[in-house]
Amino acid sequence: MSAPFEAPAGMHRRTQPAFRQATTHRDPRNGTLHPAAVLVLALVALPAAGCREGHAWIVGVDELAPQELGNRLSRPDPPLVVDLRDPAAFRSGHIAGALSLPMQGIEGWFTRLGPARDRPIVTVCRGGWRSVEGAARIAALGYLEVYSLAGGMAAWQAADLAAVPGEPGHLPPALLRPPHARYDTFHQLVGFVSGFVVKPAYVLLALALAFLLRRQRGRDLALIRWSLVAFALGEGACYLNSFLALGLGLLWDGLHQLGMIVMGMLLPWGLWAFLDERVLRFSAPDATCTVQRLCGRCWKKDEVPCPGQRMLLFLVAALGVLAALPLTLALRPLCMIQTFYGTDWSYSMTVERLIVHFRVYPALALVLLAAALALALAGRRQLGRALVPFFAAFGFLSFALLRFLLYETYRDMHVWADFWEEVTELVAVVGVGAFLWVFRRPLGLSAPPGRTCAPTRSSPDPCPSNTPRTSPPA
Repeated sequence: MSAPFEAPAGMHRRTQPAFRQATTHRDPRNGTLHPAAVLVLALVALPAAGCREGHAWIVGVDELAPQELGNRLSRPDPPLVVDLRDPAAFRSGHIAGALSLPMQGIEGWFTRLGPARDRPIVTVCRGGWRSVEGAARIAALGYLEVYSLAGGMAAWQAADLAAVPGEPGHLPPALLRPPHARYDTFHQLVGFVSGFVVKPAYVLLALALAFLLRRQRGRDLALIRWSLVAFALGEGACYLNSFLALGLGLLWDGLHQLGMIVMGMLLPWGLWAFLDERVLRFSAPDATCTVQRLCGRCWKKDEVPCPGQRMLLFLVAALGVLAALPLTLALRPLCMIQTFYGTDWSYSMTVERLIVHFRVYPALALVLLAAALALALAGRRQLGRALVPFFAAFGFLSFALLRFLLYETYRDMHVWADFWEEVTELVAVVGVGAFLWVFRRPLGLSAPPGRTCAPTRSSPDPCPSNTPRTSPPA
């Protein structure tokens, strides 16, 4: 998420009347996925993604069998059946007493005229796929017992249950309009600051820091530099996604996510490389580790267990536990209109995007953590290789957990979710700048008087002991 003025991940500026936008305007990001995201989703969710039951399980929606629904409809307190098919399909045959409601009107109708929150609701579509999303959207509005009809109307008719013809009831357009959040002056200012002050500040700072590191050859500084470049490019894509109506919203949002994920991979990796190569000397095969006096005997010289290896195993296991947090979240999409300084913005978080954020990315993190665990267990000589999948997993997991925390904490006040994401990113970039400033001399960013050395790829120390130290010409 980003500030509302930049219409992040599901937000775009309204150019049509509110109801017309909610019912006829098709956001290229709404209900579709980029082909690459579809491929990743298929690989990670297989075999569950290949069947309707698996789709419902991934989303976190319970299904109701046709016979069970038929039995419940005969009771004194029957559930409300919501038919999400188009009007023509509804006319040809539907469950008696069903409400014909377009998918785009779910939030509007259930916000304004919905039944009691404890009444059971069953969503119906043709084959039982779209009804899963409809059930998730209704559950997101606070309804306690929402089901999807397993197999849809095809399964209902195959079970020889009655389908009656009839016209769908007329629903006034105003009732289908998405909920409208009108923020007060303070919250509008919060949205403006996050989108037009905080975000440009950390993007420019990231580019400035990357430019400062352009000539550094140490592996740690190279990783930090490329993390800043990827992050700045991703945030630039976010702006293009917001202000250029190119019909490529999903692509730009994907680039935005990629920039955040790559930074989450490379930045902690670069900081670890700094500690390892310049302070701890843990990976150097011929150097004495800084913490050896705590270990006694060292694995580099003797066949003894390495505490560093054991700590890596613990960290992998701990991150694996954290990766399970978003996987247990029932996906609850949303759609609403927000007004900032007289301009309406449509904000939507679709099931597909939630699957990518809270299913695909954590699952990828678990796969990478499993690879890191296997390499760490293979022996001390594989520890260096284990860092690659470990930090890659950290990138996917940090993105998923940040979105998980903000999305669930600020479901009813999205302006704060946007604001705190931007502030978190600002703190991260400022932290990189503070790190480079504090260690500018040992990093070779500001050579001390009388020293004209510079770091090289083979020697990250700006002035190693075997390098002549010369004074600059007078």
